[in-house]
Amino acid sequence: MGSEGMSDAYDYFSTTEISARLDLVRHLIENSELVPLVRGSSGIGKTLLASRIQQLAPENWSVCHFEADPTMQPERLLATIARCCGLPDIAGELLQRLVDRFEVLRKRGRIPVLLVDDAQMLPPTSLITLLRLFERQLDGVRLVSIVLFADEQIVLLLSTPQL
Repeated sequence: MGSEGMSDAYDYFSTTEISARLDLVRHLIENSELVPLVRGSSGIGKTLLASRIQQLAPENWSVCHFEADPTMQPERLLATIARCCGLPDIAGELLQRLVDRFEVLRKRGRIPVLLVDDAQMLPPTSLITLLRLFERQLDGVRLVSIVLFADEQIVLLLSTPQL
């Protein structure tokens, strides 16, 4: 499947409609106070879109792209993000360490970006943790941009009373 699969992926992202969606998500990452949700059925290309966003990220973005799963409790979620952001794997308050890291990046003119694939798989407590991280600000600007990629089951997760 080698180069043929690569060609298919390239063709998939070269359509005008997909390019427009890619541009929209990139615009939202840089200019929105919201968490964009890319939702669609399994196999439609959400993971490819997330990968393409990462590949085409501007120089000033610091991108962390990871796949969620049902066992990703808050501490594991934060540890995954910390590793992805180059933080040493040491014990301590991970949320605060990530906030500190994102503040440093923002002060250097960089935008921390989290691309969460299969977000519908996150336990509710982990989604809450992710949203708490998103709420953090530095001088009125969000510390981190987050994009969720999920299938239709995300609706059930988002309707959880705690959210």
